[in-house]
Amino acid sequence: MPGARSGARAAGARQDPLPPRTPTGRLSVPGSRQQAERALRICGALLLAGLAAGCFFVASREWFHGDDFSFLHHVREAPFWSWWWPFGERHWPFYRPLGMHSYYWACLRAFGLSPLLFLSVGLACGVAASVSAGGIARRMGLSPPAAAITSLTLLSVLAGTGVLTSATTFHYVAALLASCVALSLFLDDTPARLAASAAALSLGLLCNEIAALVPLAALGLAWTRAPDSGMGLRRVVPLAGVVVLYLLLRSIAVSSGELPGFYETDLGWNVPRNAALQLTHLLGDAPRSLAVLSLAGCLLWAGGRSNRPQARLLASCGVWVVAGLVPFSLLAVPAPRFSLACALPAALALGAVVEHFWTAQADARPRRAALVIAVLALALLPVETLARQARSPGGALPERLHDILTAQVLPDRTTWFLVLYGVPGLADESVVEGLAWHLYGRGQVFTQALFPEREGIRPVRMRFVDGARTRRLPRSMEHCVYLAVRANGSVDLANPPTVRALLPGLRGRCVVPKRG
Repeated sequence: MPGARSGARAAGARQDPLPPRTPTGRLSVPGSRQQAERALRICGALLLAGLAAGCFFVASREWFHGDDFSFLHHVREAPFWSWWWPFGERHWPFYRPLGMHSYYWACLRAFGLSPLLFLSVGLACGVAASVSAGGIARRMGLSPPAAAITSLTLLSVLAGTGVLTSATTFHYVAALLASCVALSLFLDDTPARLAASAAALSLGLLCNEIAALVPLAALGLAWTRAPDSGMGLRRVVPLAGVVVLYLLLRSIAVSSGELPGFYETDLGWNVPRNAALQLTHLLGDAPRSLAVLSLAGCLLWAGGRSNRPQARLLASCGVWVVAGLVPFSLLAVPAPRFSLACALPAALALGAVVEHFWTAQADARPRRAALVIAVLALALLPVETLARQARSPGGALPERLHDILTAQVLPDRTTWFLVLYGVPGLADESVVEGLAWHLYGRGQVFTQALFPEREGIRPVRMRFVDGARTRRLPRSMEHCVYLAVRANGSVDLANPPTVRALLPGLRGRCVVPKRG
């Protein structure tokens, strides 16, 4: 019996030891955390790719509209450097030569009138900015799941604000990408990388002013990594110098042009209202914002005691968000794209929250923690916003008009298109005013951008005409085609009953297409 007991003890000694326990006393299964992290990385990559594919689908349904025609018109014949001189006259009051004029100039010559290719450039920059934001999160010590949430949050903000499906707002995406690159280079402690960071910041400032927040962000990230070191402040000085020089240049450049009323400042109750709207626009709408913020609060609570590096990152991102909110909150009229000034700090802050939760829960409950983070990732997706944009693309009317006009233009004569409204069966003035923005100036710049007058080709003219005022039209129209604005806002060739309602004098001077 003693020999048997000693053999049993020897066999027990050869058995594998019990799995280690976490500080809370719970068993930790080796490899389970790594498996959960790997699953979250794959899930994050799939969601990021799926969101990019959804944005591409929405972009495939879009066309040029609004300010697009103004830029297409002005860069068509202009040399590349014509708008880089900051002190000359510009058709646009802002000095963003790289993110606006150069973008339209290069894309027009590379792709022609192909809006999908224009938008694909912006989508590629948006995906690159999101991946770069995830890289910044990793450099700040966050785990792969937290970095994946950072990347997904940034791309969700870009998709939800609509800047990935409009060529006119490309300058925001380009400035955000340049800001990510500048901060990523700043986090490498080499003089060459610091010089490259300043160069990237300069490019971002030439796209949009939101890149001016990079020095403040860099200072906050440096403090997060080493709160007791003064190296961060000294390294930020070159970036701050670039921003100061740019702001001086911009103040001179903008003073040469009058800003539209949309950008007038107003100190009043609009300030807190606009700040709240910007925070809501970050996540698309109020219900989704409430859902994501509630989940983030639950993750903070479940994480337990505060982790100092993550708390510092949250604090620096909070200051960064406030700095992005203030200038746009002072404007009289808010816009969803203004919230992009807070997009990167919001993405990093949410990544820090996920890191806080994951650090506390991953060893004890890896599968449950991974499931909670996956639910948060799904809540971030702007599915409803993308579906709404796909159903009602802003460029639907200009694309339809382009197809109609192309089939009716005569190369040897000036072609007039009279867009009729205000007669029985057609739309009234209010509907026409709603169409003006899509066509930029009721079609004048629209036709100049798409049908420019060239040697051997006569120009195309478009005019919106109240059916009761047709006597005021000139009698020198060589070739004229009737269009009609319907009550639902659509524009199409006018049918014979509509034409018969016009005055006889005008009816004889225009043609009625047989298929109309």
